Amino acid sequence: FGHQNPITSIDALSRERAITSGGYDGTIRIWKITEESQLIFNGPGSSMDIVKLINEENFLSGGDDGQLCVWGPLKKKPLCSVPLAHGRDESNDEPMWITSLATLLNTDLVAS
Repeated sequence: FGHQNPITSIDALSRERAITSGGYDGTIRIWKITEESQLIFNGPGSSMDIVKLINEENFLSGGDDGQLCVWGPLKKKPLCSVPLAHGRDESNDEPMWITSLATLLNTDLVAS
C-alpha cells in the first residue's frame, strides 16, 4: 500500500488530502486521508519527480523525460502535456528534467 520507491515530492492544500510522487516507481498518488484510500496515476515517463497542486482538483507533474503534465481527478491520463518543456541538453541530447514546479494557487500561472 503505497509507493514502491522513495517519495520525491509532496504537496497539500486545505482538504484532508495529500499528493505525492514516487520517483522511479512512475506513479503519482492522491491520498484521501479521512477515507484511508488513494488514487493512483501512472506517469508518462520513467520517473515522476515533482508534483504541485494548482487547486483542490488539478495538479502538475514533471520528471526525467522533460514532460510537464496537467492532471485532473477524473482521468488517469494527463489532461494536457508539454513534451520536452525545457528542451534537450546540448551535450548529450537527453531531455532536460523537470525538477521544480511552482503555482499561483487557483490560477493558471505556473513556473518550472
